[in-house]
Amino acid sequence: ELAVDEDDSQTDDSQTDITDETASAENAAAPVKKRTRGGRAALPPELPRVEVVHELDDAERCCAEDGTELKVIGEVVSEELHV
Repeated sequence: ELAVDEDDSQTDDSQTDITDETASAENAAAPVKKRTRGGRAALPPELPRVEVVHELDDAERCCAEDGTELKVIGEVVSEELHV
């Protein structure tokens, strides 16, 4: 029985080495694919652009409670293609 157990343990080690070599060979052969982000491509720069800026009146640029000047806290920029 001891001889059979020793043979089994030697066989397991050699099989482990073979599977390790096979796994490393598969990993080395597989090209690494870089994930691309979704989304649309930018519009070509030669297309005409129309800039639209929405501004507040002078009266609306001040706080209604204490009269301090309001600050810009955000901006939205978008592009549309009219067909």
